[in-house]
Formats: sequence, C-alpha cells, structure tokens
Amino acid sequence: MSQKTAINFQVKQFGEPEERTLRFIGSTEAQDRDGDTISVDGWELENYKKNPVFLWAHDYSIPPIGKAIDVRVRNKQLIFDIEFARTDHANDIYELYRGGFLSATSVGFVGKEGKPTATGVHYTRQELLELSAVPVPSNPTALQQAKEKGLISSGITKYFDTEEYVIEIVEDNSVIEII
Repeated sequence: MSQKTAINFQVKQFGEPEERTLRFIGSTEAQDRDGDTISVDGWELENYKKNPVFLWAHDYSIPPIGKAIDVRVRNKQLIFDIEFARTDHANDIYELYRGGFLSATSVGFVGKEGKPTATGVHYTRQELLELSAVPVPSNPTALQQAKEKGLISSGITKYFDTEEYVIEIVEDNSVIEII
C-alpha cells in the first residue's frame, strides 16, 4: 500500500522561464499531519528515476503533468527539478505555481521499514513512486522556500528562519543550502 505525505514550499524557477522547469523540495524530515516522519536518507530512488513522473493530486488515471529531470537528497531534503509538459492542464498547474496560487507537493511512496511512534510512523526506508502537485499539503510545518528567478535583484540575499536552521536563498541557480 502506498503512502503519501505533502509539504509546503515555494518554487524556484530553475533555468529560463521558457524551459518550464521548477525546483521543489518534495520531502523533509518534518512531521506531517498524520503524525508520520520520513527519514530522508532512507529514500530509494532507483525505480522512480526510470519513470520520473510528476502527477496532479496522486491521480494515476490521467497523464503526468511533468517529469523529474533531476531528483536527489541533499541537506536532509528530497529535491526535484521538474520540467512541466506542454499540455493545457500542465500549463495551468505551472502557472498556478509561478503565480503563488499553489505551494505544495506530496510524495507517493511504499514504506519498506518503519517504527511506530506515539503519533504515527517513522519511516526509515521507503521507495518513491511519484511526486504530485497538490492543493492541500499534509505537512503544514515545513518551511516554504525558494524564489522565482527575477523577483530578487542581483546581489540581494533573503533568509528564512525556522526553529532548527536558517536557509539562505541567493540569486544564482545554485541549490539552496541549509546553514
């Protein structure tokens, strides 16, 4: 049985706008509304990379709205660079993200190892099935992060504070670093 968890975030324009590629944080180790946590180091990505789909709301019955051109674990985050398909539906979703009307994703996965906790399950090994664009996230405490290219002038840096760390977002296309 596949599980799903979602987090809040902001998208980052990755590359030029005509490339229709956005960077997402798909998963962190923050607890979701179901009380579950996912160990980022436990992600199994091999099968997902063979079919790197980006879906709308975990709907397996309609075509994907994009594909991951890169997926990796870095700084306790599962990071996706998503290229949106050139279809009407995918374009609508892309523009909703760019306009700030959507700000969440959700991972669909199969839990392979985990431990019950007082609030849910702590997954320590899980296979990624898909990433989905979703209107309502499961993880309300995850930091919204990143920026759209062109909204911050060159040389300006923005910081977002959380209880645990500071995330620095810089003007270039480098990956966001946790300080």
